[in-house]
Amino acid sequence: MNTLRIRLSLAFLVVIGVTIASFAWTMNDIARRSFEDYIHHQQENMSGMGDGHGQGLGQGQGQGRALGIAEEAFLSSLSQGLAITGGIGGTLAILAGIGLAWALSRPLNSLTQAIETLSTGALGTQVAINGTTEIQTLANSFNRMSSALAEGEQLRQRMAADIAHELRTPVTVLRGHLEAMLDGVYPMTQERIAIAYDQTLMLGHLVEDLRLLTLAEAKQLSLNLVTTDIKSFIMPILESFLPLALDAELDLAWQIEPNLPNIFIDPLRMRQVMNNILSNALRYTPKGGEIRVMVKKEPPNWVRISVSNSKHSDATWDDIKNAFIPFWRGQTAQEADKGGSGLGLAISKQLIYLHQGRLQAESFADRLVFHADLPEQISKEK
Repeated sequence: MNTLRIRLSLAFLVVIGVTIASFAWTMNDIARRSFEDYIHHQQENMSGMGDGHGQGLGQGQGQGRALGIAEEAFLSSLSQGLAITGGIGGTLAILAGIGLAWALSRPLNSLTQAIETLSTGALGTQVAINGTTEIQTLANSFNRMSSALAEGEQLRQRMAADIAHELRTPVTVLRGHLEAMLDGVYPMTQERIAIAYDQTLMLGHLVEDLRLLTLAEAKQLSLNLVTTDIKSFIMPILESFLPLALDAELDLAWQIEPNLPNIFIDPLRMRQVMNNILSNALRYTPKGGEIRVMVKKEPPNWVRISVSNSKHSDATWDDIKNAFIPFWRGQTAQEADKGGSGLGLAISKQLIYLHQGRLQAESFADRLVFHADLPEQISKEK
């Protein structure tokens, strides 16, 4: 009784019943009144003809009674015909209503089954797009949600595996050195202890990055915002990377527009963002390549910091599209194996977001560009 199909069927039945009953009563009443008027006029005409003939008057009265009986018989037949017609029409309408209710509820039943399947863990379940416009919109929304949940689950599983992998390497090295020193295989020298200490630093750095990323994603990381001259802020960072670029045989240059507006940033966090982006450019720019940094005003009220670097010819679209996913390392990065936790760009994106800005990547035929857009003013409501 609570199913949509039954309720739609009952609604169709009520509407059909009221319509047929109203139609039958109206038609029967109209037919009766029209026929009575017709017989009444006929009887008046016959009465006028019988005024000069006494015997004709008696015959007219008899004929009038006969016509009255005929009238009742005709109206009775008419009522029966309307009832039969209404019954046949009602039956056909009921069957059509039940079929229509089934057709309308079928997509919803399919969607309900898909939701139940999704609730059991079968993420990515899709349903056929059919039915009314509203149901098609609902099915499309469900398919997008299901796909997003499946992608999120895949990302979670991969991230868990990547975290385990990143933690396992320093832990394994640390344990191996400690066991070797305890067993007397390695002498307990300062050099050996320094190796073990370096692994603890690596572990601490990875754990701190994970903590920072978690806080930033949960919007629990507080910022110390101050009014900052962007040129005075970024110049020391760029100059500190010059020796690193020379050692890597790369050409690092920059261009900063004059008269840029002051912006509200957390200098410590934004320095971390710039270090991450520039380190990424240094790490994956091929030898002899170039790194270009441009700082300019972006209408209407943004300041854009663009870091452009030459890219490897075998860099794929997945490398660019997934650059901000934690622990993502593209094919080029895996082959180069140049270190890094794979969290730098993910942390940078979240830190920029906390500044109510945006960080995005663009890929061209010969270079890769990261755009960090920062607003001139930060809304306190956010």
